[in-house]
Amino acid sequence: MRLHPECIPCMLKARVKEIDRFVADRKKGLEIISSIMKEVLPYIVSDEIGPKVGTISFRLLRKLIGVDDPYFEYKKASNDFALAIVNLIKDKLSELNGYEKFRTLAYLAIMGNSVDPGAADYKFSIEEWRKYVTNVNIDLDDTLKLYKRLKSSSIGRIAYLCDNAGEIVFDKLLIEFLTDNGVEVVAVVRGAPFQNDALMFDAEYIGLTKVTKVISTGSDSVGFIIDWLPEEVVNEVLSSDLIISKGLGNYETLNYYRDIGRIGKPIFYLLVAKCKPVAKSIGCKVGDYVAWLCE
Repeated sequence: MRLHPECIPCMLKARVKEIDRFVADRKKGLEIISSIMKEVLPYIVSDEIGPKVGTISFRLLRKLIGVDDPYFEYKKASNDFALAIVNLIKDKLSELNGYEKFRTLAYLAIMGNSVDPGAADYKFSIEEWRKYVTNVNIDLDDTLKLYKRLKSSSIGRIAYLCDNAGEIVFDKLLIEFLTDNGVEVVAVVRGAPFQNDALMFDAEYIGLTKVTKVISTGSDSVGFIIDWLPEEVVNEVLSSDLIISKGLGNYETLNYYRDIGRIGKPIFYLLVAKCKPVAKSIGCKVGDYVAWLCE
């Protein structure tokens, strides 16, 4: 997706929150936000995709505040909380089979995407996750369509693009289901810190590396910015039969590359539509749970 006017204040609000956490001096805070605005201006003027602006802004913020991973503690808390929830519902999940289990696990993966400190006007607390684990409600629901494709054996290999820490715990459940049903899965995590996105550390911490092959993007860039990623990572993802795309950053980049003809394979988007531009591009409402098979 190209930038929308709403993307700019959204990005700045996220950076301001981070400055408030790590910078006590008012003047220094103003200097940092001013530097970020100057750095991203050329990308705005040239009508780049939103994830490039987000990447550049957060990369500079980390440098200026002198903190490599500002969300480290937040991510660990999210992972621990999600692991506790899975422990609470594991008996219920063990009773499910077939499509019912696949749909429930897809729902849980979307629910995990509800947590996003980078979406400025989208409010959600990790404490609210507990309320959502027993009521499977997907607003745009292509899970049956994909399940039938999986059972037909037309999909042998999936690239699963992970998004946030915490959320990755629920991704692990869905990935386990896929591998148990004979599908080869390679999970992809961020290569360096961007907000609360999952890194290899998180994949190892929650045990995903014991379930399937996990690779790093080798970059801190948001989503899947082909021109900013190592060739071997791009080839690993694009050689799959299907891409499962989690969250907004992956959606915005993959959607853009499909539009310009650089990705032609099917993509299964799992996300919460957290803002108007994304909701409009999908054709849903803000806040909707989306499981969309784009072929």
